[in-house]
Amino acid sequence: MVATTMANTCHTTYYSCMTMLSFRVEETEANQAQSWADELGIGKSELLRRALHQHLVRLASQHNAAIWEEQPLTSAESAIAQITPS
Repeated sequence: MVATTMANTCHTTYYSCMTMLSFRVEETEANQAQSWADELGIGKSELLRRALHQHLVRLASQHNAAIWEEQPLTSAESAIAQITPS
């Protein structure tokens, strides 16, 4: 388990192991992000962190699904499905 320290500065509590990202978006998307953050009662950074995390999880899932299609289970690996709980 990795030990992390909490930093509590300004209005945001975050893990000190986080990395700052900076990027540009269309003004309308920035406004939408702020509107949603306000609606959800969270900061814009938190909204974007969550959105990025969800998107990365989705991409990883799609990647894993592609691998499963390319390399299906062997009969030995599928045998576990034959076991029924008693």
